[in-house]
Amino acid sequence: MVNHLNLNPCLQCRLGGSDRPFTVSYLINSCGLPKNDAVAASKKLLIESRENPDAVLELLADYGFTNLHISKLVSRWPFVLQYRANETLLPKLKFFCSIGVPDAVSTMSEWTLKSKRDVYGRCGWSESEVAAAFLRSPNCMTLSEKKITATLDFLVNELGLKAGDVARRPLLLTLNLDKRMRLRWSVAKILIAKGLLKESTSVAGLMVSSEVCY
Repeated sequence: MVNHLNLNPCLQCRLGGSDRPFTVSYLINSCGLPKNDAVAASKKLLIESRENPDAVLELLADYGFTNLHISKLVSRWPFVLQYRANETLLPKLKFFCSIGVPDAVSTMSEWTLKSKRDVYGRCGWSESEVAAAFLRSPNCMTLSEKKITATLDFLVNELGLKAGDVARRPLLLTLNLDKRMRLRWSVAKILIAKGLLKESTSVAGLMVSSEVCY
C-alpha cells in the first residue's frame, strides 16, 4: 500500500481546489482515496511528512488490512494517520485482535458506520473524538441510536459529564443504563447525602468499577 514515489507536481496542479496538495496527493497515492474523498479528508488532516503515516499504513498492512480496508478506514477516519504506529496504534491493534473485535466491526456496512458517526456528532462529539472512541472501544459503533442517545443523555444531563469526557471513556456507553448506571447513581446519591461518599468521587469511576469494589 505504501507508495514511495515522489509527488507529481502536475498532480498537485490538478488538485488546485485544495490548499493542502501534499496531503491530498498522499491520500490518493498511498491510501487509494478517490480525488473527491482525498480533498474532503484533507480538510481534517494535515500531512507534512511521509514518515509517520507511512509507518501507520505499514502496520495496518502487517495486521492484514487490505488496500480496500485501508482506503475505507482512512476515508472515514483520516486522523488514524496521525497516530504513532508503535506507541499508540500497535497496542490497540493487539488488544482488538486478542478479543476478536475487528471481525465484528468489519461486518458493519459503510452506511451503518456513517450513521453512527452522525449520531455521535449530533450528541456533540467531534470527528476526532468519534475516531478516538472507536479505537478505545470499537463496540461503541455497534450500539443502537436509541441506546447511544439515552445513555449520553443520562451521563451528560444527570451525571454532569461533558460529551468529550464520555468520548474519552466510551466503555460507559456499553453499560446497562437502568440495571447498572441508574441504580448505582441512586445509591451513590444516598451515600453522598449521608456523608458516606465524597461528592468529589468520580461518577464515571463508580459506573465502571467492579461489583466488589462498588
